[in-house]
Amino acid sequence: MEAYMKYLFICSVGPVQDFIATARRSRDLWYGSWMLSELSKAVARSLGKENLIFPSKETDINIGSKPSLSNKVLALVECEHPEEVGEKAHEAAKNQLVALRDEAFSHIHGELDSKTLAEEQVDDLLEFYWSAVPLKDENDYPRTRAKAEALLSARKATRNFVQKEGNHHAKSSLDGKRESVIPEEKYPKANAGKEEIKSKTKVLYREYGARHGERLSGVDLMKRLGKPSEKSLIPKFHSTSHYASLPFRDMLVRTLGDNVPKKMLKEMGDAYEDFIGGDIPKDDGSLFYASRVSDFIPDSEKQEEVKGKIEKIYQGYGIKERPSPYYALLRADGDNMGKVIDNQKSIENHQKLSKKLSDFAKGVPEIVKNYDGDVIYAGGDDILAYLPLHTTLDCISALDTAYQNAMNDFKTRDGEKTTLSAALLIAHHLTPLSDVMELSRSAEGRAKEVPNKNGLLILASKRSGEDREIRGKMGELQARFKKLIDFHRSNAIGKGTAYELQKLYLDLKEIDTEALEAEAIRIIKRKHESGSREKIDKKILEQFKEWIKQQLPLSLLAKEMIIASLFASALDMAEGKSTKQEKNS
Repeated sequence: MEAYMKYLFICSVGPVQDFIATARRSRDLWYGSWMLSELSKAVARSLGKENLIFPSKETDINIGSKPSLSNKVLALVECEHPEEVGEKAHEAAKNQLVALRDEAFSHIHGELDSKTLAEEQVDDLLEFYWSAVPLKDENDYPRTRAKAEALLSARKATRNFVQKEGNHHAKSSLDGKRESVIPEEKYPKANAGKEEIKSKTKVLYREYGARHGERLSGVDLMKRLGKPSEKSLIPKFHSTSHYASLPFRDMLVRTLGDNVPKKMLKEMGDAYEDFIGGDIPKDDGSLFYASRVSDFIPDSEKQEEVKGKIEKIYQGYGIKERPSPYYALLRADGDNMGKVIDNQKSIENHQKLSKKLSDFAKGVPEIVKNYDGDVIYAGGDDILAYLPLHTTLDCISALDTAYQNAMNDFKTRDGEKTTLSAALLIAHHLTPLSDVMELSRSAEGRAKEVPNKNGLLILASKRSGEDREIRGKMGELQARFKKLIDFHRSNAIGKGTAYELQKLYLDLKEIDTEALEAEAIRIIKRKHESGSREKIDKKILEQFKEWIKQQLPLSLLAKEMIIASLFASALDMAEGKSTKQEKNS
């Protein structure tokens, strides 16, 4: 009989990015992240809380507990056969997935084309990989952990793949791969009358949580209908339009009173209910946007009627402004974390690091909520959150400070500290969420290309026109950016200045640098004075001269000025200043 040995056991639970990113609604996005966290907790419980290294022993890993866990679990286990530990952990993940699947499917109130196919689609989701390496001497922990990580990476490179045959039905509207399991007869036909469209649209939502035209697979239905067993753990789901509307909401509160936004949303929701009955989120800012009417009402004539009612509500309150169509999606991640972990010489030190990361992640939702945002995921050093534009930059600063305070004692072998890098995507509220997620994921990678990290990347992805991207060291970029926002808000720079600087760079970038700089300053001065009776403030002019002399490329300065104007408009709106908003389309 073999003797028991200590093994360093590490495992990975998936799928991760692709699974989470295939979402059409905020709820889909949240559930994908939450579900993977619950699978990781099930694995952690199977390994024994007392054996955990990452997450920390102090982390609450009970079913439905609030902390989010990453998809990787590391533990020190004592066993005779590590294969049995791996099988037990895998089984725990599978059982948890089945339990979550069954809970979600219990909320389906209509027939499915094939319940068996729907269940198989969910069961096939799980990706589970593990490795185990004997730890004969705890002083050899760093090398043993590195070997376990290398083995895990090699195992993940040889993925298992099983293709389930379907019934050649319409594909999922979320991922375009799996087949829909909602019967086609549940959807209104192309030539259907108004009453059929109305009744079938209501049935689709109430029985499957689907909008008209949405085809959903078993996996999609799980995202759409699944929920934690504890009601207190179910977050309030808002649309992306809601976050875009928050500066407008703040303006209504400041100028018309605390209750006005609620009253307006109720009246707008009532306008919908005249046509489709219930199921309208009357506390969601999406109702402020006439462009969202088609999400609920497929009939074009009725859409115009509802839009007319919404316009009358605006007129009734004497409101000429309309909400901006832009919101922010924030991704943040710790820098050099792998190197910091490599520098933990003992299990005890690694456990201390795990606890600090867990404590930081616990505090993230409250920080984000303080800035009118909502966290989709916060686990370890990873953050994904929605924010309105007028509070976003302050929220990033607060998260950066919290991360520095939490991780100040941990360094790499070269003495480098771990810092936080962030990618901020300014997106149009009607851009498909899956596209926004893909853009933000790639942007996060570029944020980490900033030398010595602690990078901040801001990508403005407008619905029409080119995307504009800026990046730099978080503190330096924030400081310059906030000055530009102040310049915009005080009308210290002309509205067309940034675009003229951009054109100047494109037309004359090959000419003498000094001549280019002189022409840039002339444009800044002229564009201000053509739109104002006052001369441009000398300090502001000197600031631009300093930036240009510091070799800040004109193309980059122009981009920063253009993006800063979006934040300036949001702040002006929130504070009740008169500002011309883009058409809410």
